[in-house]
Amino acid sequence: MLVLRTKTFLEVQVPQKKTVPRIARLTQNPWIMAGLSLILGLAVSWRVGLLETERRVSEARSQTINDLAAVRARLEYIPRVSRQFSDVGP
Repeated sequence: MLVLRTKTFLEVQVPQKKTVPRIARLTQNPWIMAGLSLILGLAVSWRVGLLETERRVSEARSQTINDLAAVRARLEYIPRVSRQFSDVGP
């Protein structure tokens, strides 16, 4: 309580609001802090898992594109070679 002294009134008692926010009071409870830490850890772990899955899919896509490019190069090479040998003729 805050006590104010004025000329008219000898004492005025003014109730003060508590300055501690509700969140700060909640964080003083160890079970709530443990729960918040668990939820935060799960959220971070889930997001990292999504990023890892995305990276693996991207690597697999790149590997497939490289394999298909190699197959295409071989297929394009075969007709050129066969045309060169067919032009040689007897």
